[in-house]
Amino acid sequence: MRTGEQSAGFRSILVCVAEGTASDPALRAASALANTFGANLELLHVMPPLIATTVGIEDAATAALTASAIAGVRTTLRAHMAHRHADIEVGGVPLAERLEVAVGMPARVVLERLRERRHDLVVVGESGKRKQLDLGGVARVLFSKADCPVWMQTAPARAVRRILVPFDMSPTSITALERAIALARKFEATITVLHAFEAPVSLYGAEIGLASGPLPYNVDEVRRAEQAAFAQALEARAWHGVVHTAEFVDEHPTRAVLAAQDRHDLIVLGTHGHGALTAALLGSVARQVVRLAHTAVLTIRDPRGKFAL
Repeated sequence: MRTGEQSAGFRSILVCVAEGTASDPALRAASALANTFGANLELLHVMPPLIATTVGIEDAATAALTASAIAGVRTTLRAHMAHRHADIEVGGVPLAERLEVAVGMPARVVLERLRERRHDLVVVGESGKRKQLDLGGVARVLFSKADCPVWMQTAPARAVRRILVPFDMSPTSITALERAIALARKFEATITVLHAFEAPVSLYGAEIGLASGPLPYNVDEVRRAEQAAFAQALEARAWHGVVHTAEFVDEHPTRAVLAAQDRHDLIVLGTHGHGALTAALLGSVARQVVRLAHTAVLTIRDPRGKFAL
């Protein structure tokens, strides 16, 4: 494999399963991916401990209650899968037979499972109560701490024929684009590379209530320079025959991505490492896209930092 070239393949996929129908889109998307790549597929539902006990100590009554609860949840979830997903098999095995139920703090259990079994993709949907990227959700922790890519699927899965890659020319977005190219080759998909240009503003501008003088630069010149850099960055890529288009728009990045999502089946998004305070004050394009998009999103996290949500 050439330096910088990304593998398209997923060898082992973990799906976080919620109760009810919330995980159905994620289950179908993950099953399609597993069958496409010949990957192992594991389905995991994590239920919190029923009773808080002293660390390392569990009496017989608590153990019996826990075992009974696990059996009941497993039966309910498997019955749902047998009813709603009877048409799906992965490696000749029905989805219901791949389900495991574990007990513990959900985010911690999922992260441990990812590391122990070396999954290279985790697929999540909605929690059933609220979108999981709300504070405290499992997905929020995964986007921050999982070492592997995270696929968010909250709407019915579609065949991947058109991939959108938000591209700001950073090393992280270059990595995401290389991964998207590899996926496009596998899916025979096209790629749209989107760069959103926002004219720089003074740090203490009118938007925070202070007067600002004339900008110390020519916006048109800045735009032309950025557009030229964008074109040069795309010319430097090895496209391997993948059909692609470039879009350079004058818009806030989050609005630009959300406006383009309905023309695509998958958004491949590089995520930067930011401190929690920065994310809270200024927001994060990746954070907003993942929270607001209804198109599937695959995030490639910058290994040099954490993705603060």
